[in-house]
Amino acid sequence: MPPEIQTLLMQDLVYMATDGAFAAPPPEMPPELMQKPQVQFAMALYHRWILRFPVKAALYAKSNKMPFIIMPGMQPDGAYSPLNHNFEKILRMAEATRPQSIRFLEEILAMYEPTPSAGRRESRKIKVPVMDTFAHLTEDTTDMNHDWNAGDKLISQYEFAMQIHFDLCYNYFFYGQHDLAIKNILGCRENCDLLEKEVNSYGYGTYKEMPWGNFYYASMDKDDILGYIRALNLGSEVLNEEPSLLQKLQESIANHYTGLVAVLQADNLIREIPMIHRQVVELDIQGSASSGAFTVARDLLNRVSALNAVRYALEGGLPSTHPDFLNKFKIVGIKFFDLLFWALAPVLMSDLSEKDWEHLRMFFLHLATSQCRLPMDRIDEYLKKYVGEAAESIRRKLITDEQLNTILNDPIHSNDEDMDIPRELLTDEWESPGFDLKTVPELEMGRLKKCLIEASTADDVRMCLVKLAMMSPSSPLWKLNPSWKPAGGLANALISLPRGFLQDFGYVVSGAS
Repeated sequence: MPPEIQTLLMQDLVYMATDGAFAAPPPEMPPELMQKPQVQFAMALYHRWILRFPVKAALYAKSNKMPFIIMPGMQPDGAYSPLNHNFEKILRMAEATRPQSIRFLEEILAMYEPTPSAGRRESRKIKVPVMDTFAHLTEDTTDMNHDWNAGDKLISQYEFAMQIHFDLCYNYFFYGQHDLAIKNILGCRENCDLLEKEVNSYGYGTYKEMPWGNFYYASMDKDDILGYIRALNLGSEVLNEEPSLLQKLQESIANHYTGLVAVLQADNLIREIPMIHRQVVELDIQGSASSGAFTVARDLLNRVSALNAVRYALEGGLPSTHPDFLNKFKIVGIKFFDLLFWALAPVLMSDLSEKDWEHLRMFFLHLATSQCRLPMDRIDEYLKKYVGEAAESIRRKLITDEQLNTILNDPIHSNDEDMDIPRELLTDEWESPGFDLKTVPELEMGRLKKCLIEASTADDVRMCLVKLAMMSPSSPLWKLNPSWKPAGGLANALISLPRGFLQDFGYVVSGAS
């Protein structure tokens, strides 16, 4: 629903509930009006809307990734758009009114929430307006006398307080006021438990248990309440739940990566945390370490990279599709190979499926045949260091003896100093002794152009130009190298000269100097 319509409906409800006393909700409502149940209901709904509107607008904008581009005729007036002036006006009003709305809702809660002295007596009931409540104008009437007693929809004070607490938590959480959000989600949970006991005893309309999604007033789901409890790190305290690895990861990030390695090691065994979260953490550590935002352990980044590489391998990833991983070998060197086996050891000792072994085999074979020049002849040594006596059997599962021998005998693993490189590859001469040469004009012209570009003296330039002019007199040789740029206006003067040797010679010598 467009924000303008929402605003009008909220204001109209308050206008009708107060019998036209106010065209818009005032900062302070007179006490005599606040004694009326319909005024309490309308004002509570209005201030709940004030708290929810900025959050809903922000989430709507984020989920739709609205472009900040003016497109006449394409942007509807009623949209949650920063280009919409009415939207901006309503949003500023809601943010300015926020403290007043919070204060009002807390006063309402003080009126309806149970107190220890109240005992276990039956909860107070609040009437919810129905369609028959509102009288419509006809041709014979000028006044609207609404029947606030119409209908039979009554809600418990527990449902009323549960929803208000939830909206306060919803708003506080969005603005990062977590202590207040915790207070209100606990209040929401308390009223939810009281409501559930009441429903189990007396029912709720035709329902015999909590009708989540079908309340007369409350709009949240049970999962919404549980979600905020977990998001505020109350899962173990309130729900007696063991925090998930993703929650532990977020707690570690909040505590400057304390215990991060243990979380990632555990996740490599059960693979619960989405890979994207692990990659973001690695990038955050890299950014924090380089910017000096805070100090981290010297090898934390390398350990996180190795642990992420293992998880990446278990999901079927290959080194060639993870360039950052290969760069670690170039930067850190052989030590990263050692860290890789350190990260891999708990996984190798766990109960892996055949598919997991296949993924690890493919990962290591690709890694062994990459350009990283890994010490594959020491793979048994690394495995024994971290998995003990099971090293040999595990290595054969990763790389067979035949595959390992093939890799070790591959020339790519030989010492560079002992490599026999043909003389022809060490020279830039085009002639090869012992071969009959066949003159190819195109090759000769290419050789001369190469010599011209590499020429370092005016005599060399002149000799090359003379030979090229005989082979292709009409070709503008000064265009051959774009890096030749004569100083000042000399370039234009040379270009305006007649086509010939003087133009080429002047342009090349002045442009290369």
